[in-house]
Amino acid sequence: MRLMRISTAYDGFVRSFYAQRPELASRPFREQYETIIDEPYGWCDLWTRFVGPRGYECFEPMTNIQPAQFQWAKEHSVEANPADWFLPLTMAQIEWYKPDVLICNDYASFNYDFLTEARKRVPSIRVIVGWCGAPYRDEKVFGAYDLTLTNLKCHIERFRQIGVHAAYMHHGFDPAILGKINTTGPKRYDFSFVGSIVKKPGFHNERERLLLALLERTDLTIFADLPARPSTRGRLARRVIDVVRKVPGGAKVVRRLPRIGHLADAPSLAPRDVELADSIYNASRPSAFGRAMYQAIRDSKLTLNTHIDAAKDNASNMRMFEATGVGMCMLTERQSDLADIFEPDREVVTYASHEECVEKAVWLLEHDKEREEIGLAGQRRVMKDHRWDQRAAWLDGQIKKLLATKA
Repeated sequence: MRLMRISTAYDGFVRSFYAQRPELASRPFREQYETIIDEPYGWCDLWTRFVGPRGYECFEPMTNIQPAQFQWAKEHSVEANPADWFLPLTMAQIEWYKPDVLICNDYASFNYDFLTEARKRVPSIRVIVGWCGAPYRDEKVFGAYDLTLTNLKCHIERFRQIGVHAAYMHHGFDPAILGKINTTGPKRYDFSFVGSIVKKPGFHNERERLLLALLERTDLTIFADLPARPSTRGRLARRVIDVVRKVPGGAKVVRRLPRIGHLADAPSLAPRDVELADSIYNASRPSAFGRAMYQAIRDSKLTLNTHIDAAKDNASNMRMFEATGVGMCMLTERQSDLADIFEPDREVVTYASHEECVEKAVWLLEHDKEREEIGLAGQRRVMKDHRWDQRAAWLDGQIKKLLATKA
């Protein structure tokens, strides 16, 4: 039985990945594919390694990685239009692979129409499984799935209201990660946060406020792909331009100005409520993905976990399992269902407010023995209950139930 998982990668990951391997872009598709999935980024090749032995042949391309996709197209005599390649090449790969099971990891990129067309073109597809772990705009896409997986209980409730077959699935940890990083080196960071800071409804607005509170009293190192930091002069110039452009003929006036005329047609500057504070930029380092992400967490004495706003009161994200999996003491929100996953304040440390988070971070950084014991307890729990092979066994059961209903 053939299983294909289509997914996408952050642009920041793609840029850094190929910048470190400039020669890879010209190599055969199979070499690029295997190098990509060997990097422990996202779900990488988890289903290949853990679902595959249960009777599946698997293919898990990250379909927005242009060098690999263009090489695949070249090797399969498929036209790749530089102006419009992403969805056409993904569809071509589905048609070529002819999966029985299609798993979609990106509900925003692959919409209802795309998936419906895939079913029409590829009759071998018997089941489509989708994943949704973040805010969404278009509910229609979930109607294309036979099963929608989510780690957010609030999504489960909504999906059932609109008649979508949904199931709750936690993320997990792959023990093979421990063989891909240095687990014995010295601690380079006192306190770390690795993640995104997106100031949009449902995303990371509460996260930013928490980071600001922590930066006042701790030496927090942030690993994040932040937007370019605007200078004070540049920000002022852009605001003046935005005002002038609103006046009839204002854009023409701006175009004639020396040094800044090229900004006449630039997007308006983001309002102040979506700009990031200077202290966050000051504490930030470039994003860390794959091995570098796990290494940054492992090289910290303490690491912070904070959920996306849309998670509400659910303990759900990947970082909980990634951080504890490498044996780090993790400071995370006191979500109502956290005890279903970890024992609060024994396997992870919890907080219910910014003030409590700051106080516990300071205390933990001053108490090495207690902090290290909590990290090891969290790791033991992950290895016992939250491994990806356990999730794969569950997913295999869900797929086979779906296939049985279609027999």
